[in-house]
Amino acid sequence: AAISIGDLVGLNTSGQWVKADSTTPSMYAQFVAVGDGVQADQVYEVSVSKRAYFSDADFPYTAAARQYLSETAGSHTETRPTTDGALIQIVGKAVSTNLVYFDIPTPRLVNEFVGVATYDTSAAPGLGATDAGWAGISVAAAGADTTWTESFRVPHNAVGSAPLKAKLILNSIGDSAATLAVTSVGAYDGASNVQATDTATATDWEQTDADNIVLTVDASTVMDAMWAPGRNIQVLLTGTTITGTAMFLGMWLEYEIV
Repeated sequence: AAISIGDLVGLNTSGQWVKADSTTPSMYAQFVAVGDGVQADQVYEVSVSKRAYFSDADFPYTAAARQYLSETAGSHTETRPTTDGALIQIVGKAVSTNLVYFDIPTPRLVNEFVGVATYDTSAAPGLGATDAGWAGISVAAAGADTTWTESFRVPHNAVGSAPLKAKLILNSIGDSAATLAVTSVGAYDGASNVQATDTATATDWEQTDADNIVLTVDASTVMDAMWAPGRNIQVLLTGTTITGTAMFLGMWLEYEIV
């Protein structure tokens, strides 16, 4: 893209400068251009900075107003983006009506643990069990037991099209070889409650079958079509085949925010 001074830009996966766009959370603002881009001999050069002051003689700003990455590529705005799934990235603040200060945030790593819902309608586990000091809802093959995470919301400033990590955490009770079905459902506020769904089947834990260990199940495949800023999500776990019992403790998420 042709980059102009004042454009909000980032590097794409091909190492090219492109205009940032809040409608694409993976293409968040990483820098502000402090010069126009020049392309020559297949080399594209542009000067950028994390912080800069820009003045505009037309006095377009509201003093002290936050500046957001816009849904218009490369631009900033005082209006918080409202489109479902749009990234909410604060990129600076108006110092006065004709002066804006850009301070582009560096992504920060977030680790979040989503707990298990405190109720269960399946017959076998009832309200839960205890084992070796752990307490939680257990999943066994009988009755195709189901359990699920608490509902959670993707932060509006989460970047990327999927979390970096998404793993279910369980406690093994017995030598528990298993086949598990993991399903996710998600929706934006005001959208259909099945606005987005994703299912993975024939899923097993990542560890060798053993009793009395903490198990992990990779749930990233049920987040690929689900993960977006502002979306409400819940994950369902069903034990379709399981040798012993596994106690569902929760889900670990790792992702970046700006």
